[in-house]
Amino acid sequence: MNQLLRDIIVQAIDNKATELKDISDELWKNAEVGFEETNARKVITEFLRKEGFAVSEKLPEDNRLKTSFVAKYGNPDGLKVGLCCEYDALPFGETEEGEVNYEHACGHNLIAEAGIGAALGLKAVYDASKHMKMQIIVYGTPGEENGGGKVLMIKEGLFDEADICIMAHPAPAEVAGAVTLANIKMMIQFKGAPSHAALAPWLGKNALDACVSCYNNISMLRQQCEPINRIHINITRGGDVINVIPDFAEMKVMIRCPDLDKCDEIRQQIMQCAEGAAAATGCEPPHFEDTGNGIDSVKTNKVLIDLYKKHAESFGNVFLSDEEASGMNGSTDMGNVTHKVPGFHPGFKIYTGEEQAVNHTHGFVKWAGHEDNQKPTLINAKCLALTAVEVVANPDLFQQVKDEFEAAKKDKKVMKATELWCTH
Repeated sequence: MNQLLRDIIVQAIDNKATELKDISDELWKNAEVGFEETNARKVITEFLRKEGFAVSEKLPEDNRLKTSFVAKYGNPDGLKVGLCCEYDALPFGETEEGEVNYEHACGHNLIAEAGIGAALGLKAVYDASKHMKMQIIVYGTPGEENGGGKVLMIKEGLFDEADICIMAHPAPAEVAGAVTLANIKMMIQFKGAPSHAALAPWLGKNALDACVSCYNNISMLRQQCEPINRIHINITRGGDVINVIPDFAEMKVMIRCPDLDKCDEIRQQIMQCAEGAAAATGCEPPHFEDTGNGIDSVKTNKVLIDLYKKHAESFGNVFLSDEEASGMNGSTDMGNVTHKVPGFHPGFKIYTGEEQAVNHTHGFVKWAGHEDNQKPTLINAKCLALTAVEVVANPDLFQQVKDEFEAAKKDKKVMKATELWCTH
């Protein structure tokens, strides 16, 4: 790695540390739910424009992407480096006024900060080395938590031009090799018949009973699933009036597996669970509806992640082993991006207190906005930029990235539960 390029990146990011923190703080203090991140988009794009990036004014056809953006800087004939920024928050309880409260319980404010910081580091290299053919593309990707914004952006063709696309996520540990899971979401609705719950309950068909029975059937199905697979359920409707037999009930289901094919296999089994529950309670056959975008597992590019690890370790970061990280199985729509272009999605360690708070908890909310976590976020921005610039500066290395990507696409091997869990 050229020491001069490293120094340029580190200095450029350090010079903007205060402004980057201000952006992160603004996002953290004014958390917004997915696809409604109007303020976050405004804050980030105004800053990027000030720094010389061209922000596309053309909105995607899908109106859900109104808070997305694409910002570019550099030579359009050069290698195109994609950096993903996320900025959506999670619903967390209620405000004093009884409205839904949103918090950055997954630290997406830090993801945005790191992505912007990396873009500034690469911009500084480009400005200092005009001979280096590179275009920096900052992708503003809304609705990661529950909407699969990147999947929608892929459908719009927004990632078509990227040669590589990278990002990293705050976590309680440094994680390079965690196995992320594909996921699909579905809604199941049951229709029965109402009746007075005391005078003539025998005349009703209890849709809530069907829903509960389905829940129990799925719970029994879990025992026959490999440990790596996950099934999450919420019963979202179960009747409106206590003295009326519920004639309508609804549940939402998320299925997580190592790949989408396995997700679909379990979906078919869940549909049988629901059909059996409806028959047992005398309700109508259930109605099924897919409610997600089909989130794929992350296909980590080995060449890129090895570069990232090298640079992160040069700052003193210590990674979990693949075995230690094997149980950290979340999902992200960045997975779909890594199936389209070479990329990665490691976790970078932030301090989360003596309680070692994990993502999606109240503790993680606090630490995502804490000043102590500015240092690891800026280090991560530097690592992202250093990884990218090394690929840009070395055509042979970029060819290795592409070769590994093509080889991985042909490899249909899926990690089995025994490989991930049964280590003794």
